Amino acid sequence: MTSTNIDWGNTLLLVLGILSGLAMLAGLIWYFQCVRPRINAFKFGQTRASIWFSQGELILWNPGQTFAFLRNKRLTSVGDAKGGMKKIYPFRGEEAVGPIQLQSALFTWDDSSVLTQDGQILTIKVGVWWKVSDAEKYVFHITAVRQLVE
Repeated sequence: MTSTNIDWGNTLLLVLGILSGLAMLAGLIWYFQCVRPRINAFKFGQTRASIWFSQGELILWNPGQTFAFLRNKRLTSVGDAKGGMKKIYPFRGEEAVGPIQLQSALFTWDDSSVLTQDGQILTIKVGVWWKVSDAEKYVFHITAVRQLVE
C-alpha cells in the first residue's frame, strides 16, 4: 500500500480559481444580457429592448405614457403614469400593450368623398382633442373596437 499526499493548498487555489471564473462569467452574462440592453434603450430612446438571449423584454416608458401588462390575455397591471420600467417574459404568457399616451392629443380626420344631395363634393376636416383617463378601459374597449374595424 502506498499513501498519496494531497496538496491541499494548491487544490484549494484551483477550486477558488474555478469558482471565481464562474462568478466572473455569470457577471459578464448578466451585464451583457440585462444591464447593457437597459443602457442602450436609454441611450437611443427605445421603449422595448430584448434581454436574456431574447427570452425576455425590457419595457420602458416616459412620464405621460403607460403600458398595460397582460398575462395570458388578462390584465395584470398598468404602468405608473410617472414613467417606469418593467421586464416581461413572453414564454410565461406575458405581453405589454402600449405605449398609451396619457397626455392630451389631437386626432384629425379628413374625408373628401362626401356628396351633398345635389351631387356636390364636400371635403370635411375634423379635429378632436382627446385624453386617455383610464388605461384599462382604453386597452380593452378602444383597441377591441379598432381590431374589429381592421
